[in-house]
Amino acid sequence: LLDLVAEERCRTTILSGDVHVAALGHIEAEADPHAPALANSMIQLISSPIVNEPLYGKVVLLMEGILRLGILDFEGEDVDRGVRAQMLPFPNSPYQQHFIRARNWLGIEWDGRRRLHAKWYAEGHGRPFTKVVYPIGTSKTAREA
Repeated sequence: LLDLVAEERCRTTILSGDVHVAALGHIEAEADPHAPALANSMIQLISSPIVNEPLYGKVVLLMEGILRLGILDFEGEDVDRGVRAQMLPFPNSPYQQHFIRARNWLGIEWDGRRRLHAKWYAEGHGRPFTKVVYPIGTSKTAREA
């Protein structure tokens, strides 16, 4: 997928599912000096089936604690030579949480400026958790994209 991004000069966003939580991932490769900004970066949007019960609160607290205590590195982990992956906190989430422990569904909207707006609608939360994914070639940093 990273080769496709570099060759086609396009953004690749991965949509995936989990059984019990919503999450947000980021995959980044070493930058190619000849590629446009953000061509080395992919965002993973993770939602869960709305019919599944969320994980027990203690399990999610343990997973969050593992990230916060540095047992899993906030800066990510090497998944291949020159490729790192990390879990990102949800924008506009209380306590910068990495996992949404609620039934949820993911809506995706495009705007007139070539941006993708991913919105997780979670049971018990009044407003969606929103992540804006910017097109490549913008001045946004990979973490913001």
